[in-house]
Amino acid sequence: YFTVLVPQVAYRLVASSFTFAQCDELMKLVYPILLNAYGFHRHFSRTMASAPFSYGGLNITHFFDIQGQQKVKFITMHLRRGDTTGKLLQIALQNIQMSVGSETPFYHLDYRSYEHLIPHSWLKNLFNYLDSRQITMDLTEDLKFQPQRQHDKSIMDTIKNRSTHLK
Repeated sequence: YFTVLVPQVAYRLVASSFTFAQCDELMKLVYPILLNAYGFHRHFSRTMASAPFSYGGLNITHFFDIQGQQKVKFITMHLRRGDTTGKLLQIALQNIQMSVGSETPFYHLDYRSYEHLIPHSWLKNLFNYLDSRQITMDLTEDLKFQPQRQHDKSIMDTIKNRSTHLK
């Protein structure tokens, strides 16, 4: 599992955008095989199987977590290098930021509140992973756009502030 399957899956999952439910369907196929290989019954607790070795678990990582971890490594590596892929990712991040329409970087916002504004993409899937695991990214260049005129405000932030005051 750790020497063959995980590296093969990690290599492929970095470029994919599977949802948690889709990854969970794959894990339903993998768990019984892995548990049998470890000598456990196929209905053994998935929580115990996923626990780290230090807690007496089998350290079986969910495919959604493998996918998300690989994406975080990929984006940080390319943004840090500033290579062509990093520049394309920066453009895509700016595009999503404009789609969200907020001054706050979109990866610091609540995913469920803004997911309908973001087109389906690799970065949206990464945003979903970060939000589901309560992970925050601190990119060196935040995605803030300079206001064109004095006292300009983001429409989405204004709407959100007004709806908060109405509650």
